Amino acid sequence: MGIRERLSRIFRSIKESDSPQYYVPTMELSPEKEEEIIESIVDKVRKYKIKSAALLFLRSYKPMSVYGSQVAPTVFGSYFFLLDLFDIDGFNYNAFFMKRENMDRLVDRIEKME
Repeated sequence: MGIRERLSRIFRSIKESDSPQYYVPTMELSPEKEEEIIESIVDKVRKYKIKSAALLFLRSYKPMSVYGSQVAPTVFGSYFFLLDLFDIDGFNYNAFFMKRENMDRLVDRIEKME
């Protein structure tokens, strides 16, 4: 679905309803979606050959990941909306980084990467 169709769907739903209903993403991810996000990040790290930089960033970001992911929707809310228009799940990545276990799994997966 292209950007034009997504925007028209959003505006049409607002126009047709008496009270506008906005899309509010859930902050819970299924284990399959978490694995998909991990694989997506690992593929990008492998593609750009930035294993050391990724590990450095993730290890330094880990203590603040929960707080950063809670502040991000407030500060970057419109940014996540734009990412969603381009089929990049900004809210899903935010929900992913809210769980410290996911950070550990991601770091472990990148360390074992060849």
